[in-house]
Amino acid sequence: MSTTDAAGNIALARREKIDGVMTLSSETAVPTVAAVAASLSLPGFSQRTAELATDKLAMKDAFVRHGAPTSPHRAVTGFDDARAFTTENGFPVVLKPAVNSGQRGTSRVDDEASLDAAVADALAHAPDGRALIETFVPGPEINVTAVVENGQATVLSISERVTAAPPHFGIAIAHAAPPHLERTQLAALHEAVQRAAEAIELRDGIIYPQFIVGLAGPSLLEIAARIPGGFMREVALGLSGIDLVDVAIAQALGETAPLSAVPRSSAKAALVVRFLTELDAHRLNQRPDDERLAAARRLSGIGAVHWHLDHEAPIPSLTHSGARFAAVIATATSRAEAETQAENAIDYLLGD
Repeated sequence: MSTTDAAGNIALARREKIDGVMTLSSETAVPTVAAVAASLSLPGFSQRTAELATDKLAMKDAFVRHGAPTSPHRAVTGFDDARAFTTENGFPVVLKPAVNSGQRGTSRVDDEASLDAAVADALAHAPDGRALIETFVPGPEINVTAVVENGQATVLSISERVTAAPPHFGIAIAHAAPPHLERTQLAALHEAVQRAAEAIELRDGIIYPQFIVGLAGPSLLEIAARIPGGFMREVALGLSGIDLVDVAIAQALGETAPLSAVPRSSAKAALVVRFLTELDAHRLNQRPDDERLAAARRLSGIGAVHWHLDHEAPIPSLTHSGARFAAVIATATSRAEAETQAENAIDYLLGD
């Protein structure tokens, strides 16, 4: 059954007399989770929260209403909307579909000549014909995972989102922690996380806000009300010792204080997730077999090695996050050491 089929999932939930409902990573399932919870009077976030956490235009408007720091933005349904925004706010700007995920249809635009093509691409990936244009804010991209209990957000992880260089835009090729931020920037980030949770009216749940930390402080890009994908669950687990899946299950079953109820493992001081993409393909002498993958997992500091590319499959073009075909996760006592361990494992995998 499709995760977008709310009526079908509600009927199934009633028949099976389920005790709770949750999603793992899926953005499209968030509204259905809320619909099932509401229909069966189960614990969960509201349908209003689901809308604010999946519709980027509604989300950005909510950020503004609640005083959460974010960049100027406007709805786009055609070329004239985007041109009017750039006339008022200048370049560079970012175009993205109002409803989508995985950086599909998302691009940075630096001048008038590239604007119409970016609008067309964003609208082509917009299932409801709406896109978002916003002012580009320079600075490091920061990912946060947090748990909201009775309206209060507790941060589990803060990591830097290292993205591919132009012409690619917004696609992470690594997550690295701790981020290179000052104490005052971290304090402002914690405050912005709380405001983001309030903006989407979330009382209990998991949030995944993403920021740019610019000269004026943190600027909210967007927020998800779910366990994030892209190995961010593993980032949160490594840095906090708390598994977001345990938290989600506890909250779905009505646990009022999941952070005190779920198991905890030891937290790591530093963690790096390094993705493999077409940018690494020129170094790939031969695709690793099971023996080589197992040996890579035994290297110093390596917590996990994931390889998703079949031996006969072509290297995917890096147009969205789904084109990342492998990942290495390393932990250490410092970010620099974790980065070195991750690169050593990648060198071994690629046959260098």
